[in-house]
Amino acid sequence: NDVPPGGNRATLTLADGSIIDLADAQNGALAEQGNSRVIKIGGKLAYNTSSENEAEIVYNIVSTPKGGQYQIELPDGTQVWLNAASSLRFPTSFTGKERRVEIMNGEAYFEVAKNKKMPFIVRLNSAEIQVLGTHFNVMAYAEEATVKTTLLEGSIKFVQQQRGLLLKPGEQIQLSKDGNAKIESDVDTDQV
Repeated sequence: NDVPPGGNRATLTLADGSIIDLADAQNGALAEQGNSRVIKIGGKLAYNTSSENEAEIVYNIVSTPKGGQYQIELPDGTQVWLNAASSLRFPTSFTGKERRVEIMNGEAYFEVAKNKKMPFIVRLNSAEIQVLGTHFNVMAYAEEATVKTTLLEGSIKFVQQQRGLLLKPGEQIQLSKDGNAKIESDVDTDQV
């Protein structure tokens, strides 16, 4: 009863509700969403946005199964690696004053593209992470007792119930289901 090794598997749910199995999809254009073209390139999902017209903002969801993982390049160039049994909701293009995505469940590692004019925000169930520059990991599985955000490089602000906590590299914030948050220092970032 050995568990098979994880693989590059995920599904993409488009704004119209249609679902694309990314493991079976061929490289190349997969769909047009708003003013973005969804492309699969060598086992990674990417979005090419045209600035020609302001289209309605539409959202996509990438979900990985148990034993799956997947890499996504968001429309702004931010790289996201989804771990097993994870879901990320994001717009097909970023417009306005901020770039906002949502971890619906699971774990994701982010390398955020710098853009001081449009802060990057990751929404969780009861909190959000305001990215001030950087590389960080978020573990927010529904069955876990705590949500953990670990900063590897740069700076992030963890905001929950009007309270903001600033993290430095090597620190991890742990948010329990009852709303208590605490910061752990000297976390083994390689392990995370």
